[in-house]
Amino acid sequence: MRLVTAVATALLIGAIVLLLGGCAATHEMARDFTVMNQPDVFELHYGTLQNFSNRKTFTWTNMGTKAQVRQASSVKEGNGSVEIRNPAGHVVHSKSLRELGSFLTGEGTPGPWKITVVLEGATGSVTLEVRKSG
Repeated sequence: MRLVTAVATALLIGAIVLLLGGCAATHEMARDFTVMNQPDVFELHYGTLQNFSNRKTFTWTNMGTKAQVRQASSVKEGNGSVEIRNPAGHVVHSKSLRELGSFLTGEGTPGPWKITVVLEGATGSVTLEVRKSG
């Protein structure tokens, strides 16, 4: 009888440890996600990220030959990057989202450009703006 009680007690303690361990685990979270995708203007914003991983590609119409990219993110942990391709498929902008500032892309032709945002275990916030230039 004592053996059964000891085993039951050990199983109960083990179950409690597992349950409490799950409560303390880190979970992915993304809040306040907004995208504005209009001809010549693209804006993306994640208000709050916690250990968030995602890859999104957007088709954006740029009627110019270049684009002005403004990166104003605060990625405190993990990684984030943005890559922009012109209609011919050439990479005209590729940077970490930790790099802040305004950047001019390489040249392309007017038409559908591709904007890819990659987040890997990112914690913080992301603000990205892309506008026609030239």
